Parts: sequence; C-alpha cells; structure tokens
Amino acid sequence: MTARATVVALVALTLFAHLAAQLALGLYTAPEAFEYDAIARSIVGGDGYVYPHLGTSNRAFASPLYPFILAGAYAVFGQSPLGPGLVQLGFAVGLTLATYALARRWLDPDAAALAGAAAATHPGLLVLGGKIHALPLDAFLMALSLLALVALRERPSASRAVLLGLVVGAVALERATFLVFIALAFAWMAGSATLPRRLVGPLAGLSVVVAVTVVSPWLVRNATLLGAPIITATANEVLWYGNNPNAAGGALTADVRPMLEADPELRSRVWGRPEVEQDRIFRDEALAFIASDPMGTVRRDLVRLFEFWWFSPRTGTLYPSGWVAIYGAYYVALLALAAAGAVILARSGEHEPLVLLAIALVSVSVVHAVYYVEGRHRWQIEWSLFVLAAVPASSLLRLVVRRRRRAPRLLGGTRWG
Repeated sequence: MTARATVVALVALTLFAHLAAQLALGLYTAPEAFEYDAIARSIVGGDGYVYPHLGTSNRAFASPLYPFILAGAYAVFGQSPLGPGLVQLGFAVGLTLATYALARRWLDPDAAALAGAAAATHPGLLVLGGKIHALPLDAFLMALSLLALVALRERPSASRAVLLGLVVGAVALERATFLVFIALAFAWMAGSATLPRRLVGPLAGLSVVVAVTVVSPWLVRNATLLGAPIITATANEVLWYGNNPNAAGGALTADVRPMLEADPELRSRVWGRPEVEQDRIFRDEALAFIASDPMGTVRRDLVRLFEFWWFSPRTGTLYPSGWVAIYGAYYVALLALAAAGAVILARSGEHEPLVLLAIALVSVSVVHAVYYVEGRHRWQIEWSLFVLAAVPASSLLRLVVRRRRRAPRLLGGTRWG
C-alpha cells in the first residue's frame, strides 16, 4: 500500500470509529458537556469568557484554546452539537496522522500504519471524543509538538522554527504542563548534536518569540482584567486537589466527594473572592501542606505516579464495569507490546525515538503526579506507546500472514479440507 493510500485508509478508519462512538454516546442528540462548553456558549452569547465558580464570575477559569475553538464552531454551525462533533472528529484525525507521521520517520511502513490505526481506535479517546471534552485536543497537541520538534531536527529552518513556535503557543494556551516536555526534548536535541550548534540559539529564540506572540493577547487581557498575566486562575486550585489533608490521588476525596466539601473552612474563605485571590489562597494552602510533610509529599507523589501508569481505586467510578475490564485487558497488552518494542529499538541502535518518547512519557506523568491523577490523564500520552508497540505487533502480524500463506494443502488440494 502506498503512503497516500495508507493515509486515506487511516483517515477513513478514524472517521468511522469516532463517528460511530459519537452516535452511540449521543453526542448529536444529548451531548455530555463540561465547563468548556458553558464558556464557549457565553462567548457566543456576548457575555465573554466567563464561568461561575466558587461564588464569582471567573474570567480565566480554564485554558482558553478549546473554549475558543468551540465558540468558533458554534459561530459557524449555530449552537447545536454539530460544531463540537466536527471539532472532535478533526482532533481525532489530527492525532492519527501525527502518530503515523512520527512512526513513519522511525519505523517501517507497516509498523507506522499499525501505530496510526491504534491512535484511530483508542478506546478512551473514542469515549471522550463522543463528549464535549478537551482531552482529544490535548492528545493531538502533544503528538503535534513532538512531530514539530522532530521536523525541526530533520531540516533546521526558520519556517520550521516558526511552526514549532505556533505549536508551543497553542500548547501553552491549552495544556501548559506539556511545555516541560517541549523544553526537555529541545534541550536533548541541542545537547546531542541532532541540531547544528550554531543554529540552536537562533532557532530556539525564533520559536520562543512566535510562541510568546501567540500567548501574549491572552496574557495582556488577563493582566488588564485580573491584574495578573496568567493563563488560568485555577492552576493552584488543581495543585491543592493533590496536596491537602483529604487528598486521595484524584480530584475527589476517598469517599468520592468534591474536595472542597471536605474542607468547609477553606471553602468559606475562598467563596466569592476575586479569582486571582482564590488561586493565591489555594497556592498557599497547598505549599504549606507540602512543606509540613515533605517525605509524605514524596510518598504521595510516587503513589500517584504509579496510579498514572496503572490503575487507582477510583478507576471506572464513572463508567460501566465492563468498560473498565475491556480497557484493562487492552492496556496490559499495549504495555507488553510497548516494552518489547522498546527493547527491539534499543538493540537496533534507534535511540532517538526511545529518548524522545521517554521524555514525553516521563515528563507528563511526573507533572500529573505532583498535581493529581485521573485515569483519563494517561490518554493524553498513550499514543506514544502505540509507536513502540507497533514494532513487535507488525512483526507478529507478518509472521501470522506468512504462516497462513505456507499452510499445507490437505484433502484433495484444498487448504482447509
């Protein structure tokens, strides 16, 4: 199959799988929406980027990129689920193609196609793609940022540095924690001579200038409205979720209550205050808790890191038990194949994919462990495992095909008798 035919097949598979999931989950009839959707509707309705939270009209509640994309879709298609549905399909196709493009740089065509097909049919992303949720965009941007880095390494140029800067700006406006990965990956490429040393400074500087240009309007807007040039006004609230006396690893308490319900005194202190002041209170509470028991904080972070890569007691709370069992079997198989793929690549001397994918996997999981961990967070980065898993999977598939072709003919010359 030619590369063009493979791309067409992967796009078709992605659209078929995700559209089927959207229809099954009722996205076009009774969509499950979250705060992003409420903010987008507020924008389209003329009230601006506003979301009611903790007794105040929060004007920087969440990262702004996804709500603005939704608002654009509503402006074009009207306030119906059609716009978000098409947006989610676009992110799914983007992730599939970015995963395939990355794998094609490192692996043979068959393995790359398998990696793309795995991205197209990831069960967790099929579910969240059937809701109005930002995580499919997060996964796409993570894959796109790695692709932009690799493209710059392959052919250093101003245009590719500008492209990287645009992606970095989008990442900052959607999932700023991914910037840790981008910085580490670029540093490794610069230090390992994969980029000409004389170009490292100019290319990095150009990318930073472009990224800052992308982010600046939002920072200026928040500095003017809120008095602080911030991306979101809830970053420290999220840090507090994982670092307080009632923290249980996720965003909810051990008895599945909203975290603030377990601390009415803190709730009364933050309620109704300006959002920047609320965020400072959460910051102070989280840092004081961390400082009061540093070793306990390390232990909790390690537990969350384990839960990021495995399962927690809360896994599946919001989903049918059968879904969790199916995904669990899928994930165990994926881990086994990815581990085998990493060994094969290491023995073959292919270090670039191993290092870059390891930086991605470790940086994202560690950052979440410092904050809090839900099962869906791993789905932002699970596509990285597809690239590794495709190596042994393609070999196994070829082995099966060869054996079938060589099967003995029995009973009068027919294969099966």
